[in-house]
Amino acid sequence: GENHDVYCANYAGKGNYIVWLVDINDNTKTLLANGVGTYGKTKKKVYLSEYHSYYISVKSESNWTVDFGTGEAVTTLN
Repeated sequence: GENHDVYCANYAGKGNYIVWLVDINDNTKTLLANGVGTYGKTKKKVYLSEYHSYYISVKSESNWTVDFGTGEAVTTLN
């Protein structure tokens, strides 16, 4: 595994939000974003193991985009 830059962006900018990266293998969570209102693009270093599987958990009133720095972004629609 290695550290990756993870970029989070909320384009709609309204309401409460919380974004977690969840490791399926050991059921741990890494907080990527949490707050109220506008959230611009931010970067966070996150360790990702090549032997683990992950998913993004988003609770928000707006759409989110998460990019793991690998060239593929994931957009969640709420």
